[in-house]
Amino acid sequence: MTPASRPSDDILLYDGECPVCSRFVAMARLRHAAPNIQVLNARQQPALVAHFLDAGMNVNDGMIIRVNDVVYYGDDALVMISSLGDGDSLFSKLMLKLFSSPRLSRHIYPTLVRGRKLLLRLLGKTEL
Repeated sequence: MTPASRPSDDILLYDGECPVCSRFVAMARLRHAAPNIQVLNARQQPALVAHFLDAGMNVNDGMIIRVNDVVYYGDDALVMISSLGDGDSLFSKLMLKLFSSPRLSRHIYPTLVRGRKLLLRLLGKTEL
């Protein structure tokens, strides 16, 4: 078991080959705002991806963040990531404003997922 796969670790699991996902994670500045969260590329964590898939969470359909032993997936993960941002950057302020509402995030997130899948296809990349 790798250190990142211990059940108690705080992690963010995302698709590192998705340019939008990677940019979002970088702009959220979690490493600065929440240094205890391990930011992990799902493509380099097959055991962890399989663990969450067994629990019904497919990283192709949503980011996964685990904080204080609570797992957030998809639109809930987006809300959590937005709330953890540093709040200093314009991007963090915008994310907090847009995604502080779970209801709004629930409506927007499926469109974001479809856009991600289309972008991966256009770039010739496969899903996980």
